[in-house]
Amino acid sequence: MDGFIRIADIDQIPDDEGFVAEVEGKEVAIFRCAGEFFAVENYCPHRGGPVAEGEYEEGVVACPWHAWPFDVRSGKCMINDSARLATYEVRLEAGHLWVKASA
Repeated sequence: MDGFIRIADIDQIPDDEGFVAEVEGKEVAIFRCAGEFFAVENYCPHRGGPVAEGEYEEGVVACPWHAWPFDVRSGKCMINDSARLATYEVRLEAGHLWVKASA
């Protein structure tokens, strides 16, 4: 798959919590919610907190350091319009999750 990197079997990714993968030297936070998968950078733009370790519910993850909430679909911060997480395209194929290398 052009530009995509195999991350994991989809069974390895838990529901409603973060999963960290490395994509070309960058940490990416993967989230699974109701059968959908989302990938965002694992680095909060506020103070660098590990996004994948944050509380995740219904498509929103809160950075564990200062609770800045981010929509994992768009990467948009819900309390600061100038803050955003890079998002990555994901694909499912043959029971595997693939993430596009460039955000």
